[in-house]
Amino acid sequence: MPAATPKLLPRNTRNLRAAPGFTAWNQYGTFPGEGKREGQLKSMAKLVSLAAAAAATLVGAAPSGAAQFVDRAEHECMMGAPLPMRAVDETRIYTSTSMATYALALGASGREANVQRAWQSGDSRGRWRSAGTEIGYNRLTNVTDPFVASGARIDPAPIAYVRSGDGELVEGLWTAHNHSGVLAGVYDATFTRVEGVWRLHSLNLLQPSEAPADLVQFCHQPGDVAAYRASWEARQRQTDTKRAGRGDEGSGGGR
Repeated sequence: MPAATPKLLPRNTRNLRAAPGFTAWNQYGTFPGEGKREGQLKSMAKLVSLAAAAAATLVGAAPSGAAQFVDRAEHECMMGAPLPMRAVDETRIYTSTSMATYALALGASGREANVQRAWQSGDSRGRWRSAGTEIGYNRLTNVTDPFVASGARIDPAPIAYVRSGDGELVEGLWTAHNHSGVLAGVYDATFTRVEGVWRLHSLNLLQPSEAPADLVQFCHQPGDVAAYRASWEARQRQTDTKRAGRGDEGSGGGR
């Protein structure tokens, strides 16, 4: 049976290969049922958590093993546990299309372009940032991309790509090179999903010297894993110190 066709892809995708600001467009294979797995898991987790809390309230008991399982799943997510690679790869066709739509809208000049269609429609938190300038969704109708405006072209495939542990956000790094093959800039992009379709949520334009070399796995938002790990490790050190102190007291009392 042929693979399911993704719904609500941005229009004019058949013209993306000829987009002046996009050197080529690599078509990725689709995976049917995109988003169902994460939605099912989240729904189950919520039901288990609610049931456990209700049971504890009724009988005045400590949280059940089911609630502890939910807490452990969140802990593992916050410690940087990634989703299966298939769950990451199934987002690529959408995010690549979104970036291609952005490049197509910029055209050859990269100036005063309406790039709204690359973003989720009406995304009040949608942002475009470059060199200290921040533009919200309503002003995405007049964007000048400094990299494309200087003659660079956006490369079709990301150099780094991560999907959040909770499945709700994707982050990728795209590059732009000039006609001589010199790196002109880096795009740090995040994507959200609405009705099964991933589109841009934020796009940060970075100079090569500002761009990260790679992306780090996160759970809900970029950077949250590192902060959580540092806090958790600090608590573990405190616990170990207390245990060592109690052990010393016990040894001294037996002399």
